[in-house]
Amino acid sequence: MPQHHEPDHLPGEPPPGSGFALAGLWMLLFWALVAILAIWLFPRDAASSNTQSRDAAGRIVIDGLGGGTFRWGYDTAERHWRRGDPIRLEGTYTSAGTFLLWSVEQLPGSCVDRAARFEFHEPVQTSGMLLSLISPVPIMLPFTDPEERVIVLEQMTRPYNPALTQWYYDTVVGHPPSSFFRLQGEELGRFGYPICA
Repeated sequence: MPQHHEPDHLPGEPPPGSGFALAGLWMLLFWALVAILAIWLFPRDAASSNTQSRDAAGRIVIDGLGGGTFRWGYDTAERHWRRGDPIRLEGTYTSAGTFLLWSVEQLPGSCVDRAARFEFHEPVQTSGMLLSLISPVPIMLPFTDPEERVIVLEQMTRPYNPALTQWYYDTVVGHPPSSFFRLQGEELGRFGYPICA
């Protein structure tokens, strides 16, 4: 009687030790790295941990977390604007401040903390932001296409009120994107933004 012998591998599969197993391991490592980078680059909504915190007047406290992006600022502003939640801006903001300052004006009872900091700079190219992801030093590249720069400047300043827009164009525009111009929360009062008591 012939002996039945199980094959080492199924038909259509590579034989063990053929190098395909090593390629599978590299693919697994690649996707693990992609997942880690995705978590690092696109963390949970930065404001979600702040939405439960309220000040004495019942305003939701939003901490700028040292800067923020347009997307984070827009999403945070839209969420609170849709709900009608009054907000209080604390901490440090850069690009995120654009939409959140608009929300402070639109949502009754909202205000900017006197100690909050807003850092303004010229817009940067997307490629500069991508290069910054692999560099220990932030790379902020100015726009080389003047028409594209004008479009981005208009997008950045559209949510500002007219007084802050004028200050931005008079003070910030024309400087390298790595030059930051800071305003304390209490200084925003002279531009018409409500300051927290």
